[in-house]
Amino acid sequence: MESRLSHYVSKMIRCNWNIFLDFRCCSGEVTKNMLLSHCRNLTKIIAVDVQPAFVDFAKETFGHERIEYMGLDITEKMNTKPAQYCSNRPGNVLECIDSRLSHYVSKMTGSNWDVVLDFGCGPGDVTKNILLSHCPNVTKIIAVDVQSALVDFAKETFGHERIEYMVLDITEKTPSQWSKMFDKVFAFLSFHYVRDVRKFLNILHDILKPGGYFLSIGIASAPAFSVWLEMSLKEEWKQYFIGIEKYIPVTHVLKDYCNGFKKLAKECGFVPIAVTSSLESVIFDSEKQFIDFHESVLPEEIVKQIPLENFDKFLDDYRKAFQKYEVTYNTDGTFAVQHTVLEICLQFENTTS
Repeated sequence: MESRLSHYVSKMIRCNWNIFLDFRCCSGEVTKNMLLSHCRNLTKIIAVDVQPAFVDFAKETFGHERIEYMGLDITEKMNTKPAQYCSNRPGNVLECIDSRLSHYVSKMTGSNWDVVLDFGCGPGDVTKNILLSHCPNVTKIIAVDVQSALVDFAKETFGHERIEYMVLDITEKTPSQWSKMFDKVFAFLSFHYVRDVRKFLNILHDILKPGGYFLSIGIASAPAFSVWLEMSLKEEWKQYFIGIEKYIPVTHVLKDYCNGFKKLAKECGFVPIAVTSSLESVIFDSEKQFIDFHESVLPEEIVKQIPLENFDKFLDDYRKAFQKYEVTYNTDGTFAVQHTVLEICLQFENTTS
């Protein structure tokens, strides 16, 4: 390692030696005993690692006045996944959301469009480019997501004066001022993350105005969920997929979800306008788009555990596991993957009328 470092340092002729970053410094031995000796004129080395135990050991054992050790995951703080997800999401998915939203909006009678909530807004493209266009008279859209990286991306890329993005998990905590605040609540490709459906419906009951609506257009079942479960059983990858079950929607395994959900919705004070599922094709333009998209939707806690040197092998195994599911290759080079789409439209009973 030291000889190769010396070789490449000799080629860095148009670079200052002020501040260096040592990414994944581990125990700090290489940082101090090798890197520092090749950077005699530098001001500081900032050495980072995601594991606090490594950082603590490095500080105690390989400390130096010109080395600053810190616990930091720069892949978490400099997250590129929102852009990757946004740019690789299949276009026909957005077209489906737009057309189904138009259909259901026409049924939302007897309700205002003052303040609406977008639950699980993701990168914000659907919020601004689709939802906002169907809410011409809305005063404000409050768009929430649990992932700060997605919310930051939404603010920077899909900001609008009538949209307020915020980091919030309403299944855990709902601001008290939200009581009976919303005319409508929307969830696009996010409802399947809800684990406690009864609790979620009770929250909707609290924040919707009487006569208000909830609309979800999302995924009930997808081959990706089956692949995740399959990868969790493979000897090479199972250590990284511990706990993956919490990301698998209950609709992926339940066969008669719609009737059970209708009954639950009625018990929670809602009138089911529609609770339906249908098989739809998701069209990918290329295998690269397919891989990039599925990499972007893998849970972050899994992705960051897989060593970088093994990641290409992981993606190749992932792609091979996908082949056993319903994939249709078209003559134009595109291919289709079958998903089950779940549409839910509920109205909060207006007991005052």
